[in-house]
Amino acid sequence: MQDGFDAREIWPFQCLSCRHIWEAEYVVRHRGDGHGNETDLWLRNGVPVQPPWAESHCPDCDAFSIAVFPIGYLTRPQRSGVHAGGDADSLA
Repeated sequence: MQDGFDAREIWPFQCLSCRHIWEAEYVVRHRGDGHGNETDLWLRNGVPVQPPWAESHCPDCDAFSIAVFPIGYLTRPQRSGVHAGGDADSLA
């Protein structure tokens, strides 16, 4: 019997040729076989696919020179840093 769980992951990419930025949604099925072995099955639209870091290409220019970013990288708020008249810690 297999045990495990499914996780929805959104991976950000950038083409190193044309600089296009996009995200792709995957469902990852994490499974164990009850004998200590684990595997992941990657799906897009219900179809098995390679993991995001394997064989990705740009949807705009079809280049294979792709940068893959950590999950959530494009949605993280940008730190504003130090502002004129004070530092970041003094802003409240």
